Amino acid sequence: MKPLLFIGLPGAGKTMAGAVVAQRLGLDFFDVDQEIERRTGLGIFEYFQAHGEPAFRALEREVVAELVAGTDRVVSLGGGAFQDPATRALALDCGTVIWLDLPHETLLAHVRASPPRPLFAGRDDDQVLRELAAARGPAFAEAHIRVTEASVEAILQALAAQREGGQP
Repeated sequence: MKPLLFIGLPGAGKTMAGAVVAQRLGLDFFDVDQEIERRTGLGIFEYFQAHGEPAFRALEREVVAELVAGTDRVVSLGGGAFQDPATRALALDCGTVIWLDLPHETLLAHVRASPPRPLFAGRDDDQVLRELAAARGPAFAEAHIRVTEASVEAILQALAAQREGGQP
């Protein structure tokens, strides 16, 4: 089976949903941000501060390429990974991309309850989410599957429906 790749805005629950879906399907789970932290010894926020976003995106692209080369796995991509055209093409070609497209208020509550995120530093959470949704929405719309609720059951149903339809 092709890797299942979770995308979505910050706060969508990509890591949590991906881990549970992997467990339910008996697959390995990988989180791109956690893999970057493991490799660099730095948190994502610290890596951004030390090296900047272009360096982070290049490393992210490298990690995604390695992870999608495997099969029978679930991968959570960072919120901005899918914006990179090369990363997006790789994900769409090598995996089944699942967009967790949750309501704005749900995302906002999750962001506010989570540790600091680099793109939100010193800015209004609500405004940043709206800007990210506008900027990233067109790319996210290329996903193979779109799920609009934070439910593992909804994700598994969407996967089953997609497989029945003969999609990637």
